[in-house]
Parts: sequence; C-alpha cells; structure tokens
Amino acid sequence: MKGFTLIELIVVIAIIGILAGIIVVATGGARTSARDARRVVDLQEVQIALEMYYNVYRSYPDDSGSPADSYDNLKDYLVPNYLSVLSKDPKDEDPYKYGYCASGTAAYVLWAGLEQYEDSLDNDYDTDLENCSCAIETEGGGAPPYEYCVKNP
Repeated sequence: MKGFTLIELIVVIAIIGILAGIIVVATGGARTSARDARRVVDLQEVQIALEMYYNVYRSYPDDSGSPADSYDNLKDYLVPNYLSVLSKDPKDEDPYKYGYCASGTAAYVLWAGLEQYEDSLDNDYDTDLENCSCAIETEGGGAPPYEYCVKNP
C-alpha cells in the first residue's frame, strides 16, 4: 500500500500550524509600525493643508465640539481645495482617532495616538497651547500608549 499514515499527516499539519503561528506573530509588529507611520504622515499632510488655508484666510479653522469632532469638521474647510480627502486613523476607534484643537485663530494642535514608540516622537510637540492640550481624551476613558502631537510652525 502506498500513501501516508495518520501519524505522518498529523505531524505535517502540526508543523504547518507552528510555522503559520510564527509568521503571524512576526508580521504583527510590522503592521503596527505601518499604522503608526501612516498616522505621522497623515498629520503632516493635514498640517501642510492647514498652512495653505492660513495663507489664504490669515486664520486657522475654528474647532467645535470634542477634538475628534473638530478634526472631522476640518473636511469642511480643507476638502477639496487643500486636500482630496481628510485622512482617518487606520484603526479609527478609541483611543486611536485624530484630534484637532485651535487656540484662537493663530495656533492649533493636531494629534494622534501611536501604538508603539517611534523615532518621530523625539521631535513632536509635547506641551500645551492655550486652551489646547496634547493629552488625548477618549470617550471610553482609555489612552493610547504614545501621543504624537504637532502644532503650527
């Protein structure tokens, strides 16, 4: 008789399962890094759009409501003239949402929650503006492990 025994099949399936598990664990960190990199780039794009808006109107858009709502409302000011679409956080769930706070008409803070430490955190803005905090407030009461903040230049 030709073929495989039941024991041989079980061993092969177990080896495939172990290898699949190792691959899933190994790529998990890469996905997290990719999401964090996208968050940093998204905020840089919005920051550029806000500066173009400021050059025309000599003020930054007003904020209204919660920081997450204020960020979502930026689409009314920036799309389609300065951005084709207003980016959302890759996870788009608490505590991973983008925030915007305007301190009067001459200053703003944008922020995002990061899942792991990134080099970009060494150069971000870590203090508060008048009426604007860099601390991320969530509806569910949680906070991301790291907060990435930028302000107007």
